Amino acid sequence: MKILIPTKVFDFHALAVAAALEVKGHTTYRWFAADYPSRQTISFDIGIHDRNWRINDYLGELQDTEVNVVCQRGFSKTPATAGTNTKPNSQP
Repeated sequence: MKILIPTKVFDFHALAVAAALEVKGHTTYRWFAADYPSRQTISFDIGIHDRNWRINDYLGELQDTEVNVVCQRGFSKTPATAGTNTKPNSQP
């Protein structure tokens, strides 16, 4: 499986998730959205019958057809406390 993980610099959770998935044989792409627009471009093509996107940066091009899953999660400004849910809409 190929997984896109939107992340930011020093996001150790995303790094750990990517490493664990790669150990299981999956391919992960950590996408640093903050690199836009200085170090990357994002293109969207929307048509009547299809749509697609692609990201170009210093590592090359990544197209939507290369990704099976997008790992979406929110970032919190405060650390989570064990046994609590810091965001009411967060789901595992």
